[in-house]
Amino acid sequence: MVVFGVFSVLVGLGMSYLMIRFPENLNPDWPLGAALIAASVFTLGGLHMIGSGLGKPRLSSGAILATVFCLVAVVNYAAYFTDHYQCRGSLSFLGLPVMRWYPTEEECRNSLRILMAGFDAFLLFVFGGAYWLKFRASRKQPG
Repeated sequence: MVVFGVFSVLVGLGMSYLMIRFPENLNPDWPLGAALIAASVFTLGGLHMIGSGLGKPRLSSGAILATVFCLVAVVNYAAYFTDHYQCRGSLSFLGLPVMRWYPTEEECRNSLRILMAGFDAFLLFVFGGAYWLKFRASRKQPG
């Protein structure tokens, strides 16, 4: 597990180096910071594997939380700050495609923003509730 973690950290660092060294090869709609957040997911995933392999639960859980934050940040950037959207709708039954359609760019943008707003509200509820319970438990007097 540690070997795969080290490999993943090296891949993440290598991707980040190449993005900084050759920024002209990146998508012009995305700033360098957003691209680096996406690359850092590999590094954080590798840190999680290293922490799990070495029996370090704090490192492992911290890396998982940071990975989730980075993934949500990338998807939120795509939902709220990019200009060009492409999507395809499909309906399938038992794995067989029944119907396909191509919504307009505005429908794609609005659908993604509604989906992300709901997901962000869910994450705020879960993490806010967990923090509130942890804070409340630490403030309780024993006995």
